Amino acid sequence: MKLRIKGNTLRVRLSDRELSQLVNSGVVADMTQFPEGAVLRTELVTLLEAPAISVTYRQDLIRISLPERSAQEWIESAIEELKAVVSVDGGTLHVSLEKDLDRAE
Repeated sequence: MKLRIKGNTLRVRLSDRELSQLVNSGVVADMTQFPEGAVLRTELVTLLEAPAISVTYRQDLIRISLPERSAQEWIESAIEELKAVVSVDGGTLHVSLEKDLDRAE
């Protein structure tokens, strides 16, 4: 999973393997370790009851949730990107989920 944060834009790119994992288990997770034991974790999860794409950030975890049906339709289609705009205090967060189909693992 590739994560890019620039201003109020969050971009996540998923390889073929990660897309398959999302379909099969409903979650793709990654982590980045920093000095002094700090860790930033990222999770993309599908939820049956999720009404739309949402994002939370708590205790060094960025969690992106999306409706299970939307995830399935996106992964099975030729559509390469899902976009969402999420309300945050004082503005918006632009979220982009992308298929990284050319990525060698």
